[in-house]
Amino acid sequence: MSWLNFNESLNTIKGQLTNLASGVLAEGIVGNSENDPRKDFEINDCNVRQNAAQNENHWSWDASSNESTSKRDTTLVQDLRNKVDLLENEKKELVHSLEQLDVDHQQTTAELVALRDNLQKRHDELSADFERLKREYGEVLTENMEKTKQIELIRNGEAREGDLDSAKLQAECHTIRESYRKVEKENEELLAKLSGTTRISRETDRRTWEKFKGEKNAIRSMLAKVKEDFLSLTEDVRGISEVQRSLQRFQRCQNVENSKRHVKYLGIITECLEKYTSVDPASALSSIITGEDPQIVEFANEVENLLKLLIDFKSKTESLEEEICGITREKSKVVNEKNFEIEKLLQNSEILSQEVIAKTQALKDYETECNELMKNNDLLILELENFKNSRLQTISETNEENMLLMESQLENANKKIEDMELIITDLETSKQETNEEVQTELDYIKRQLNITGQELSETKTDHQELKIQCSRLEEEKQSLKQALDKARVDYENMEYKCNEAFVALESVREENEELKRSTGEDKVEQFEAVVSEQRDRLSALEELTKEQANEIQSYTERLQRAKITETGAKLQIDTMGKELQSSQEARRMLEEKLDHLQREYTAAVEERSTREELQNHVALLESQLEQSSAARNELAQLLTQKHDENVRYHAEIERLASETGPELIANKDREIEKLTDQNNFLREKCEVMAQNLLQEQANVKKIVGEQSSASALTKELERLRMHLVEVEEMYTQELVQAEQKNKEMQAKVNEIEAREKNSNYVYTSANIRANQQVETLQTQLQLVGNQRDELRVKISDIEDENNRHVAALTNLQLVLEQFQKEKEKDVFNETERIRRQIVLEQRVQDALREENGNLRAQLDESKQGLQAAARLTDQLEKSKKHINALKEEVAKLQEKLQVRDSSYRELHAQADTKIDKSLIKNLIIGYVSSSANDQKQILKIIATVLDFNKKENEKVLLSKQQHSGWLASILSSNAAANDQNQQSLSAAFVRFLEDESRPKVLPNLLASNRSEASGSSASSTPPPSQSPLILSEVVLPTFVDFAKSRNSSAILKDVLKDNT
Repeated sequence: MSWLNFNESLNTIKGQLTNLASGVLAEGIVGNSENDPRKDFEINDCNVRQNAAQNENHWSWDASSNESTSKRDTTLVQDLRNKVDLLENEKKELVHSLEQLDVDHQQTTAELVALRDNLQKRHDELSADFERLKREYGEVLTENMEKTKQIELIRNGEAREGDLDSAKLQAECHTIRESYRKVEKENEELLAKLSGTTRISRETDRRTWEKFKGEKNAIRSMLAKVKEDFLSLTEDVRGISEVQRSLQRFQRCQNVENSKRHVKYLGIITECLEKYTSVDPASALSSIITGEDPQIVEFANEVENLLKLLIDFKSKTESLEEEICGITREKSKVVNEKNFEIEKLLQNSEILSQEVIAKTQALKDYETECNELMKNNDLLILELENFKNSRLQTISETNEENMLLMESQLENANKKIEDMELIITDLETSKQETNEEVQTELDYIKRQLNITGQELSETKTDHQELKIQCSRLEEEKQSLKQALDKARVDYENMEYKCNEAFVALESVREENEELKRSTGEDKVEQFEAVVSEQRDRLSALEELTKEQANEIQSYTERLQRAKITETGAKLQIDTMGKELQSSQEARRMLEEKLDHLQREYTAAVEERSTREELQNHVALLESQLEQSSAARNELAQLLTQKHDENVRYHAEIERLASETGPELIANKDREIEKLTDQNNFLREKCEVMAQNLLQEQANVKKIVGEQSSASALTKELERLRMHLVEVEEMYTQELVQAEQKNKEMQAKVNEIEAREKNSNYVYTSANIRANQQVETLQTQLQLVGNQRDELRVKISDIEDENNRHVAALTNLQLVLEQFQKEKEKDVFNETERIRRQIVLEQRVQDALREENGNLRAQLDESKQGLQAAARLTDQLEKSKKHINALKEEVAKLQEKLQVRDSSYRELHAQADTKIDKSLIKNLIIGYVSSSANDQKQILKIIATVLDFNKKENEKVLLSKQQHSGWLASILSSNAAANDQNQQSLSAAFVRFLEDESRPKVLPNLLASNRSEASGSSASSTPPPSQSPLILSEVVLPTFVDFAKSRNSSAILKDVLKDNT
């Protein structure tokens, strides 16, 4: 199937390549057919060059014809470029496909060579394995022969050894019989000797017996007395031991009870603490109190009450802490908002200062312009004086009209100035109102800051009181620890005394034992005295133990109370530490704010200095304005004088008109026109000056208002700085006092019990005050927010009005400047446009020439690409021939493989009849080393492996089926499943061995004669000039890995393990 897929992929790639070649050839034909438009393009190119040469000499040409030719040329060039791009892309694709085919061909050839080498190696390995198996089979046969010979020799040797042993045993029996006879003779001799000695011993025994009887009677009387004494002593000892046991039991009971009570107390405390944190207090001690002693119940109730008080105290403190945190957050928010507003005001002041600087620069510009206008006025006055001296100047009636127009324009300008002054006054009033509102807001903010400072001082006082309580609790804790240490010491002393008492009892026991040994009455009396003393001591010790137990209970109760108070004090200390941290953070924030305000103060001082300088500069400008106004008045006077002079000149002109001729009139008319032009120019300059004066007055008023607002802001900043410095000093003093009070807190712990009683009232009042403060702060925040919104709206309106005024002034200035510049730009733009057109046309011609050359080069490259496609088709045909030759070689190799497979199967069929030597060895070893129950099962396996007959099975005693042994659980599992389990384990094991030893069929692979066939094919087909085209991936056959031969002993072990 893989070779069929390979052929199909080759056919598809052949079709694709033929389609590509036909497309490329068709494009070449189309390119030949398009030679006529190329000729037209060349003719058009020549025409364009001629037109360009003519245009260089003559500035006039037909724009319509040039545009039409340029459009045609551009369309042709674009078409040719698109075609060339397509050809280049196809060329790149073909080259890429050729490279891929070369790579695929190399890969396939390398894979075929590798397959050939693998097949040769596999064939060599199989042949080597076959030879190795033959050798092993011969070795196994020789070993079997040797082992049979050894077995025969061993049997003969064992028979000989048995004969020798029987002879040795007979000799040993003979020697044993002789020794037995000797022993019997010696016994008879000893009996004769003993009979003589017994007679003598009997006589002596009688005499001694009589003596012993007398002694026995005396001893019996003595023993009776001793027994009586011993019984009396034993009774006394029993009474003493019973008393000691009762004392020990009593002490043990007391110790056990004390330990149980201690454990119960600890359990009650721990369970109460755990359950009060998770479960309701009502159900916390219900499980503990049921079925306990009244003392434990009372202790549990006391613990419960203390925990309830602590939990209430904790909840109240947490609520107060939350309220204080909320208040501090709100206060910090208010302070931040106010700081933000202050920063905004400072930014606005900086913006105003920048505007003042800009306006001062504008005033300087205006001063320069005024100076220039004054110079121009001086020049005009000189010219007028010259005209007066010459007395040849004539002024027409139009000059009088111009003068009247100038006067009317001056009146209009004065009206505009008055309107602008009114507007400026309105703006100043609005700014004053805004400044007053800002001042009111600042006063309100300062009041709130004072209120927050008072509240912080109150919280600090509360904090100090809590610290004092914590110090008192710590002192109580230390005193309780000392009491506990004393109680522990006393308890250790009592334990030491008890140990001494036990030692004394042990000594008494030893004395009792000695008394038991002794028989005197004095010792008994002494023992009774010692027992009475020990009883007195025990009674005293019992009283001491009771007293100490009571003391221990009292100390444990105090300890528990101290622990509870300690936990409460720790909680308070934690809360106070958090409050101290928050106060320290607030202090840091205030320090940062102070630094920021100091920086702002320095900036404000600098701004004040700059403003003072600006004020000085404004005073100078005002003086200059006064001078300019005086100059304006002088100009008005000059204009009136000129008007009078014009009237006089008019009278003189009328007088001279009758005397002079028409030529003089014409000359004077020309001079009058020139003067009219000059008057118009002067009039425009006067209007500009009037506007500039109005702007300067408005700017001066704005600057004055801004200076006043800036001075007010500086005063407010100084006042705020002083206030913040005072606040900082207050905080530092409070912190110092807090540190001192923290040191004093350690000496004032005894008052905490009274404070705990009054804590409920204090916390309720504090809650009420905190709620009232929260409500007031919320109302204040709402008011501040509303005022802030109103101020923002007002500020935005004022800024919009200022922006409008500024925009109007800037627009007027820009319009005047643009009107003068536009005329100059129009002439300059027209000249540059003409020059650019000429340069662009020259560049277009050069670009067209370069594109023509590039297109010709691209056409040559496309022709080369077509030639390469033709070469590719030739190479494809050669590759087809080469592939057919390879297919023939593959068919031959498959035939050879089939022949080798048939020979290999025959050899394997011959090898099936042979038996594995190692398997038989392992079976014999397993049979010998196994137990008697398992040997029958192993014999069955051997019989199935060696194919025993019925007679052979009867000889080995395998005809009966017995289900005993290590396979009984498998063979006799169910009586109903005998039909399914008829086959024995041995038969299944033999089948498994046959399946594993059976050879597997190999796939059809290439034969070892690959080199000869490849050599012949290589000689028949010459190598191509370039790398042939190989198509998509070839699906090659995959080979299954041959399983390695397993050891037969390992197989047997695996089977036996599975069965067990």
